[in-house]
Amino acid sequence: MDKKLKISISCAIAVIVLGTCIYTFGSLNYELKRLSLKYNAKEQSIQEARRIMESIGITGIKSAVMTEEDISHAINELTQYGETKGIDFISITPKEKRKEGPYEVLPIEIEQRATYKDLGVFCGSLAELKKSLITIKSFNIFPDKEDLEKLRIKLTILIYLSG
Repeated sequence: MDKKLKISISCAIAVIVLGTCIYTFGSLNYELKRLSLKYNAKEQSIQEARRIMESIGITGIKSAVMTEEDISHAINELTQYGETKGIDFISITPKEKRKEGPYEVLPIEIEQRATYKDLGVFCGSLAELKKSLITIKSFNIFPDKEDLEKLRIKLTILIYLSG
């Protein structure tokens, strides 16, 4: 093979390799810019959420995981709080505690009577309880046969206990 042919083949290979690198770099650069824009949008969203939380005074978690000795305090706090929100408690039945993740939880079945509005205010304000961390596991709503303007609600809430 003569020298000119070897140089031409080498140059062609170099151009192909260089073209492939430039194409690959361009594709990666485009993907990087796309992900960077997506990241920046998420970061702005997080910053906005933080500003809103600070403006309305949310600075930390108010609720806490409690010990078994504090359960009666939590139930009292829950019923007193519910009554101030217009909830008529019919029954409150603690069930057997169980393990859920790193915590033990105490399920409590609650039967109550309330309007939709009162129920919404009550459920939405459970995070305001200061001495207990409570989540709603399930609920059923039925018309109240005694008072047609109210509902009969069966809730199962979980109170988180420390180990």
